[in-house]
This record gives sequence, C-alpha cells and structure tokens, in this order.
Amino acid sequence: MSEVSFKQDDEGLVASILLPELNDNFFSVVYLEGETVDEHLNNTLNCLTSDQSRLNNILSKKIHEYVKRVYDDNNPCYELIKVYIFLDEVNSIGFMYRYHGDVEHGIGIKLTSNKVERIGASEEAFM
Repeated sequence: MSEVSFKQDDEGLVASILLPELNDNFFSVVYLEGETVDEHLNNTLNCLTSDQSRLNNILSKKIHEYVKRVYDDNNPCYELIKVYIFLDEVNSIGFMYRYHGDVEHGIGIKLTSNKVERIGASEEAFM
C-alpha cells in the first residue's frame, strides 16, 4: 500500500483509502482513539490490502445472509463506507456499510481473527 496520510478527528486517526476489491470508491479508515501511526495500524492496513479479496468474500457472504434474514432482500445493494481499526484489539476490524434497503441503520460487521463476531446495524462495526 502506498503512503497513507492520516489526520486526527473526534474518533481518532482517519485516512481515506482505496481498496478496489472492497469498494470501487475511496472510503475512510478510522484508528479508533489512536493518536499516532504505529506498528499495529500499519500491520492492519497491510493485512487489509493483501487480504482484501478474501475479506470481501467473507463479508459479502455474511451481508447477503443477514439482509435475506432481516429484510427478505435477495439482491442487496450496499457499499463499504468506513473501516474501524481498534487500538486495543489487535485481531479485530469493523466494517460499516451503507445499505440501500435501510439507509438509516446500514450494516455493521465486526471481524475477530477473520471470523464474523457480530453483524447488525452500522454501530456493530465499532462496538
């Protein structure tokens, strides 16, 4: 991954990145409560970059199952808008999606050790 420029905001460090396997557009990566770019953040970004195809397969499958179960939608339209990296959780990443069937709540997924820990409304991504 080329150099990523982070800025501080109320959530922590934030950068806009492009990972085409996960989203055709730029999206935000938030290092929750982070204040400096450190080894954990760099390692997680490298994993996101190198594993984006596999992650997309895992996430897409779970989103389709969730949307079918909750909204009875067999052809969901969704877009990744934010990824959360947790300061104190080395093996966890949160993914927040805009879901066109419920724009108010969206979809949030938290992965721990590459397994879906939680899926639900968008806040699941950062809890």
